[in-house]
Amino acid sequence: FELNNNQTKRYKCFDEITNKTILKMNICNPNNNLISNGAMIITGGLGGLGLTTARTIVEMKLVSDIVLVSRSGRVSYEGQGLEDELLWLQSQQEIKIHIINCDVSDEINVIKLLQTVRERCCKIIGIIHASGVLKDGLLRGGKASSGFETVWKSKAYSAWLLHKHTLNDNLIYFNVFSSTSAAFGSSGQVAYGAANSYLDQLIEERRSAGLSGISIRWPSIIGVGM
Repeated sequence: FELNNNQTKRYKCFDEITNKTILKMNICNPNNNLISNGAMIITGGLGGLGLTTARTIVEMKLVSDIVLVSRSGRVSYEGQGLEDELLWLQSQQEIKIHIINCDVSDEINVIKLLQTVRERCCKIIGIIHASGVLKDGLLRGGKASSGFETVWKSKAYSAWLLHKHTLNDNLIYFNVFSSTSAAFGSSGQVAYGAANSYLDQLIEERRSAGLSGISIRWPSIIGVGM
């Protein structure tokens, strides 16, 4: 990511073999850099992608509150500089950072989470679903089925719950972090590919119903993870 005049975040994707840019995407603040009074919820908020996304939202000044949702409530991975990233976010004066423990694959927990955010932050402006679990296993030998439920619930079912229980919130953003595995597959990641494919289809359903929705199929990412 790189900043462009404080209002546009420019994203570029490079092909490492040809060293050519294969994707460019500019994301603008629709409010002309004025902070909207409300919250952006980021699931998987204390992971690498979650914290990187939170920094981008802070730099773009999209919302007044960012809610980092995590099952554990703590940064889980060492050596990625995530602790420093969280400290930087918490040091910002214009935007409040909230950390809430929640398993978003549990419907009762999701209902409580959303109600808490509405009460603390006036309203929910958007959701970025960045959580997920990897449990690789090959079809041969039956190992793929052993972790399917865990992978599915953390990514697909949780996205459905967030969709279901925010239909009356008039969300400006409902972004999910999918993967190229949904399109091309990946060895040992049948469950992960299926869950990401579901995310893509959920966004199609939302958009056909006139609701906001973007699914980003991330390729392999160096430096940080979920």
